[in-house]
Amino acid sequence: MSPAASSGNPRLLFQRLGEKWTIPLLGALADHAHRYSEIKRRFPLTSKVLSRTLVALQQDGLVTRVESSVIRRSVAYDLTPAGRRLVEFVRTFDPAAVTGGQGSRQGAASTAAPTQPVTVPGHRPHPPNPLETDLQFRSITIATPDLGAFAARLAPVLGMSPAPVSDVPTSTPDGGHAHVRLCRFPLQGFSVSLAQPLDPRLPQADFLGRHGPGIHHLGFDTRSNLDALTPALTARGGIWTAGGPGAAYAQMDFQQQLGAAIGLSSTAATESTVALLPAHVDEDPAAVPLAGSRELLVQHRVTNVGIVVRSIEDTARAFFDIFGLGVCPIRAVDLALPGVSIVNHGAARIAYLRLNDVALKLIEPTSSGPLTDVLQQHGNRAHHLGFDVGESFSAVLVRLERLGGRVLLGRRDVGYALVDFGDPSGLALELSGAPVHA
Repeated sequence: MSPAASSGNPRLLFQRLGEKWTIPLLGALADHAHRYSEIKRRFPLTSKVLSRTLVALQQDGLVTRVESSVIRRSVAYDLTPAGRRLVEFVRTFDPAAVTGGQGSRQGAASTAAPTQPVTVPGHRPHPPNPLETDLQFRSITIATPDLGAFAARLAPVLGMSPAPVSDVPTSTPDGGHAHVRLCRFPLQGFSVSLAQPLDPRLPQADFLGRHGPGIHHLGFDTRSNLDALTPALTARGGIWTAGGPGAAYAQMDFQQQLGAAIGLSSTAATESTVALLPAHVDEDPAAVPLAGSRELLVQHRVTNVGIVVRSIEDTARAFFDIFGLGVCPIRAVDLALPGVSIVNHGAARIAYLRLNDVALKLIEPTSSGPLTDVLQQHGNRAHHLGFDVGESFSAVLVRLERLGGRVLLGRRDVGYALVDFGDPSGLALELSGAPVHA
């Protein structure tokens, strides 16, 4: 079947969907990119059948091979944009059909039977909200009262050189200007920025006073006109906190509804407005990845940003109402606690919202544990950055522990760990990879 077949020949497309392993494989890849060995572990397929299926899906234009630019001979399989559209199309008819296969690991130790998917009232096939098809999830920004100290700590954790620091002017909704201290760490298709407010009018200052250091906002690129979007987002409950009229950047506070503020950068910025963009755009100086081994986080792909929420249904509905983003089926999972021989402690419910390569992972803890503590202290909160480290799981975890990381959840034998670096940084990292057996 040619690459045009999946979109140009409905009969051949439905023939492909009718094959036994097509939908489960596409569902697994919708969660995150997989190496061949990971797919092999998740599905009871012979090498011949798996290889033939992957080749066919590539020829259909639904799956692509992604070669690592930093790890020699490392290849993963991921969905193309057409593949993602097809998965969402199938889910509209049977949300439970595309669930990633039996025995899939959804960022936790074990996965129970999927619960019913979120039902969002008023769903429309083509809503008028321009953000629905326009957003590209590009970054997170962490607010910190001492950028220099935090940057010095974060650089070795990621496996990068220290990032250059700049004091950057940003406009405010009242037409004024304020300065924020910024630096950026570029990862694979994503970036982490640090922001220290130098003016009490900036939203990061209020956030630090209420919550302390942590993920302040999620950064998105958009082709939309921001002057037209900000009134629409304000009408949906957002509080316009940064980026004045005519600027190429706007920030909207949705902390209560979504667990984070939203930063929008216009990709159609003009020379007159580009100076008002915070320093996470590509032209700004950034830290440099160190030449190194598989133990360095920078060598691995970011898969998700974890948001701890009181109710997945409520938060998913807010994401839909504000941005038109649908949510994947909710799953009940068990979260292993360090040193515990069974993995039925710290149970939670999870669901994913995906825009491009990095997903938003909603986590609703349903029993006592460190994530419940986060909710009690902060309410809905963007909490951690997730990486798929594959076969390097044990080596990466050892390195992070040597750098002062503390495992809050997970164990080596389940291939999952949530690693915390303490209140001074407000930083937590999620690792998913190959289980390590004694």
